[in-house]
Amino acid sequence: MFNLFKKTKMSVLITIAIGIVTSACMLVLCININAQARNKVEEKVVNNMMTALEGQSTVIKLYVQESETTLKTYAASGELRRLLDNPEDPEAFAAAQAYTERYFAKLTDWEGVYLSDWDTKVLAHSSPPAVGMVTRKGDDLIPYRATMTDSPEGFFDGGAFVSPASQQLILNLRMAIYNERNQPIGLVGGGPFLSGLNKVIEAMDTEGMENAEYAILDPKSMIYTYHTNNEFFAQAIEDEGHLAVIELVNNESLSGTYDEANSIVAYEYIPEIGLILTMRDSKAELYASSNEITTVLVIFAIVTIVVIFVVTALLSVSITSPLNKVTDAVNLLGNLSVQKSENIQPYVGNGNEVGQIATAVDTLGNTWQGIISVLGDCSNSLGEDSKVMKQTIESLGECTADNEETANSLSKNVKLTSDTIQKVNNNIKVINDVMTESMNANRDRTAVVDDMLKDVEKINSVISEKTGITEDNIRQAMSYLQAFEKINEEVNSIRDIASQTNILAINASIEASRAGEAGKGFAVVAQEIKNLSNNSSVSANAIAEVCKEMNENIVSIESCFNEITDFMKKDIVSSFERNNEIFGTLKESMEKNNKAIEKISGYVDEIQSDAIQFDTIVSRNEQSVYSINEKNRITKSMVEKLDKLIISNVKTSEEINSIVKKFH
Repeated sequence: MFNLFKKTKMSVLITIAIGIVTSACMLVLCININAQARNKVEEKVVNNMMTALEGQSTVIKLYVQESETTLKTYAASGELRRLLDNPEDPEAFAAAQAYTERYFAKLTDWEGVYLSDWDTKVLAHSSPPAVGMVTRKGDDLIPYRATMTDSPEGFFDGGAFVSPASQQLILNLRMAIYNERNQPIGLVGGGPFLSGLNKVIEAMDTEGMENAEYAILDPKSMIYTYHTNNEFFAQAIEDEGHLAVIELVNNESLSGTYDEANSIVAYEYIPEIGLILTMRDSKAELYASSNEITTVLVIFAIVTIVVIFVVTALLSVSITSPLNKVTDAVNLLGNLSVQKSENIQPYVGNGNEVGQIATAVDTLGNTWQGIISVLGDCSNSLGEDSKVMKQTIESLGECTADNEETANSLSKNVKLTSDTIQKVNNNIKVINDVMTESMNANRDRTAVVDDMLKDVEKINSVISEKTGITEDNIRQAMSYLQAFEKINEEVNSIRDIASQTNILAINASIEASRAGEAGKGFAVVAQEIKNLSNNSSVSANAIAEVCKEMNENIVSIESCFNEITDFMKKDIVSSFERNNEIFGTLKESMEKNNKAIEKISGYVDEIQSDAIQFDTIVSRNEQSVYSINEKNRITKSMVEKLDKLIISNVKTSEEINSIVKKFH
């Protein structure tokens, strides 16, 4: 597989790569657009269903409101009020009955209307045989009345129920009638058939949802009060979707959608009549527009991919055509051909990638030509240089032989010179030994004088040390005596403290006097502090007088100590210093004698050193002669190696020529 890709042209690989990438991108794009479109469609579908349902709900509410208005208009009649005020009056009854029949005649799809007293005895009815009937008795009467008195304006909408008279679904409407004292004196009732509402719903149509199925559910009696399929009208609810919707409403989810496998059910609870309006439509119809978009998108993606494949193939062939020419030029270089390729010349110098490769290949060809030319020149030059080196080596061999004869003669002369210098060096050594013995004798005498000087210096040092110790002791004693001056300073501090304490005591006495009786105790304390301050001041003055006398005595003692120290320094120490001068003069004369001998010995040492140095020079010359011989031997060996190297260079030159001939 890898070899197949290696042999495949770049244009095909580019086309395949771009095609794969494009297909992947289009696939991702289609999936993304389809998902977004479907989400939008789903959102729009739900919104449309809820909007349509709200419209239907509004129609139902308007129908109910209209029915309620119809009953309220009937209840507002004066004939009905007169009959309630005079239930035994035949004329009032006749007028009310006539009004009821006329009013009912104008109504459409109503089961009937009636008037009854507060005990539910029918006083007037659209069906005359019903007059005189009592609809509620006993325990049923109180809650029946409460449905009206607990409702706003006494009007009660009981929602849909099956009428006992007609066995059809009607709206259960009734309204209490009050007298001037706001007491209920009677009620009116009636209700339209829900079949009239069904006609209104069937007349409505929603665009894009022509096959939608509508139903009105009664969650109390669990029957259909309306269904698009008339067979379900007034039948028990068994549909799973509708049962789920009733459960959602019971859980206080009053409007929304319920998702089934193949359809969606939208619902809304109408609290005015206690019914649930539902709308069901298949997902195939709801998502028809989304499916159309998906189909169009897939077709567009396929066409786009095909077009991109074709355009990519044409562009790849067009783009890689110059690259093929550059490849041919590279193959020529691979075959060691340095001839310029005219096919790539139009692309040389261009700024694109092909131009850069063409420029590099053209430059490489020129470089190869330069290298071949340089190699040829080097080969020729190497052959000529080898001939010159061979002649030079022959001359160097002859010079080496002459240098060897000269070095042997010089070696014999150096040996004779070395023997003569050795004899002179021995005579100088004898003279040096005699001078050394005389100088050692003088050194012994000087050592004796040094010992005497050292003894005098030791005595002088001991006296000086003792004098210094005595002087230090005197200074230390004086320092102890001078400590009395610090006592004077402390006495002055005590005086200052006593003065401040005295001032504080005076201030305290003043404050105590101001305080009156409360400050008497504080005044006693202030007086004691003042007495303590005066006593401290007196004691400090006494100490100061003592310190003054001690300072005068210290001056006298210091004068005596100074006289003792001067005597020890000037008289005793000066005597020992004169003895040192006498011994020093003696030592100086002996040292001058030694210096004279040392000068003579130095001259002898210099002569001996020069002789040794000359001998060293002769030895070095001897070594140099040996080194010359050794270098001659090494030079001869190098000449032989160089001769072999020249032969090798000649072979190398021939090999370079053979390489150059391979290029064409």
